[in-house]
Amino acid sequence: MISFIFGPFIISILKKTQKKGQPIRTDGPKNHIIFKTGTPTMGGLLILLAFTISTILWAKLDNIYIWIVLGVALFFGLIGLLDDWLKVSRMNSSGLKSYQKIIPQLFIAFFAAWMISESASESLQNTLSIPFLKDSIL
Repeated sequence: MISFIFGPFIISILKKTQKKGQPIRTDGPKNHIIFKTGTPTMGGLLILLAFTISTILWAKLDNIYIWIVLGVALFFGLIGLLDDWLKVSRMNSSGLKSYQKIIPQLFIAFFAAWMISESASESLQNTLSIPFLKDSIL
């Protein structure tokens, strides 16, 4: 519902601020040049907005794992936003280089894994738990 409510507004803002849309790669499929030209980028903003609002409204905010997942999603979203912004501002299809995306993503993932490990109860720290099974393995 949040996407349906805010979607048209956000898309219209993106279309106004990105007159030409996202630059299309010349080495991609030829029909992309025809059909994708003028499509605004940064659509992940809408997804993250809906995800964040839904999480804050309906999740148990006293659960540390909710905040970890929300943080990972928002930081990954920031990397995507920066990548899209560079494409639009430079008016070419190359945003961040692969290593410029993967290094912060790895750092965020390892930090989130460490946070999850540190916040796990003592009984779960050295076990392998598989969802939907009653007993832990190991």
